[in-house]
Amino acid sequence: MTDPVEASAEVTGTPEELWPLLTSGAGISAWFMPAEVDIDAGTVRHRFGPGDDEVSDGTIVAAEAPHRFAYVEEWAPSEGAEPITSTTEFLIEAVSGATSLVRIVSSGFGTGPDGRRQAESTAAGWTQALRVLALYTAHFAGRPSASLRAWAHSDRSLSDVWATLTTDLGLAGAAVGDRVRVGDGVAPPLAGQVSAVADTGLTLLVDEPAGGVASVIAADFGASRGAVVDMFFYGDDSAALVAAYGPAWEKWMADR
Repeated sequence: MTDPVEASAEVTGTPEELWPLLTSGAGISAWFMPAEVDIDAGTVRHRFGPGDDEVSDGTIVAAEAPHRFAYVEEWAPSEGAEPITSTTEFLIEAVSGATSLVRIVSSGFGTGPDGRRQAESTAAGWTQALRVLALYTAHFAGRPSASLRAWAHSDRSLSDVWATLTTDLGLAGAAVGDRVRVGDGVAPPLAGQVSAVADTGLTLLVDEPAGGVASVIAADFGASRGAVVDMFFYGDDSAALVAAYGPAWEKWMADR
């Protein structure tokens, strides 16, 4: 079995303040993906796409407020493959009066190259998600949220997917601190400042058309690669923004 992987970030908030963001549907949806959590029933559901089959269901195995939350999921790494049971654990530790360290530990990726690739992709995905959480807690804590996801699969290499995605978005070569504008001709423009750049991931602190965060990644999904653009809007008009922009961004991604 491939070794566990870990992602971590120091974020604004005490463990007590951060606990709802990691253990409730509304909280997780504000920085990761649409989620439903019922601690009493011991269930977690993540929705990573619009279809009824694009969900993952988990069973809560620990809910020790405000420091530890864990759940297990059973999933197949590819069609026809034997199911794998994975565990995800959220750990929150106070760093100072104003910040806490959030660690996410994931295990259960199978063996061999496929297991290692899935583990690496999971670690990169959690790292990217924690960047969104850090921006949310620093700039938008407490505001209503809504998100949209535009994504597509590809059989090309991860580096090719990333190069195409960033070139088409006008983000190729973007560096931390750059002011960028994406989406012209696709949907109402999205503009903001680059807050983080990784090998196949980029995060934007968005200020146009409204306050929010955009996460752009290329990642391995089993036997194929994927290009993903997640946008999180925060404020009373967040749901209206997602309804207005979502279809155009989904079409843009599908066309590529």
